[in-house]
Amino acid sequence: MYGKRRVKGELMAAQGNNYRIAARVTVENGVKQYHWDIESLMSVVDLCAPTLVRDEFKGRAYWFGYEFRPDSHPLDRRAFLEDIKGLGQNVIPEGYLRKFINAPLALLNEQVNLATIDFFVYPVSGRSPLVNKMIEQIDEWTSHEVEGVSLELVKRPPSEIGFDWEKFDRRYAPTSNRGYDNRYHQMRTYVENELLPSIRAGEYFSLSKVVKMRYRPYIMDFLEFNKEQVKQYEKLRDVHGASVLVVDDVNTSGSTLNEILRMLGKLNPSLEVYVFTLVGRPEVG
Repeated sequence: MYGKRRVKGELMAAQGNNYRIAARVTVENGVKQYHWDIESLMSVVDLCAPTLVRDEFKGRAYWFGYEFRPDSHPLDRRAFLEDIKGLGQNVIPEGYLRKFINAPLALLNEQVNLATIDFFVYPVSGRSPLVNKMIEQIDEWTSHEVEGVSLELVKRPPSEIGFDWEKFDRRYAPTSNRGYDNRYHQMRTYVENELLPSIRAGEYFSLSKVVKMRYRPYIMDFLEFNKEQVKQYEKLRDVHGASVLVVDDVNTSGSTLNEILRMLGKLNPSLEVYVFTLVGRPEVG
């Protein structure tokens, strides 16, 4: 089964079959078919649970439940993610979606005891309810109400989105060691004249759909704390050494997690931060 070999990360599997689920996607006569609890050697997307991969992300403990086969096609991956987010053409039954979410959460709870986490921080989308469903399931694994210790991160207006030029220049600007690099000037011109104007003129910002992978690490200020959660925000800002679990549905480029960790570090450097995503990949970012 794909996922048993790890170079850096550690793979953990639940004992018994209480949370076993095999989610496989095949293409039959050009039509995508979802198969639940069925083994298939012809799958284009292979996500098997119960597994939980422990890795690191920017020095923080990072867990994720699922990853794609290395030979799966990018279009199939994208279509699958759209479906589990509730944005695609295929409807995944609610019961199976709960199992899909719960399988790695059961293992995560064994690792960190979710009831002992002081705060949960997660980005929410006006389009996809998947993260909210994950938080609902986390609530069932805790001994307290998640709502009172959770902070939502919402999208900022596209007109306020920024670009980390300092970080970009460190990576691409010509230096005495690297010499003249015409690619840097081409890229900078593209960002200044095309990418940022396009983002800021839009009504809704989607990092994965609007920004090419190369430029995602430099997009910043696209999230903000929910202004209605004043008490939770003040608690998170003022408490010392609190544990925080960052929760997100999918981690592909690491850009959203980078932004969240940057915000948390700026808000309160003393926080002990962990990361969990439903779908991810090791050594990202």
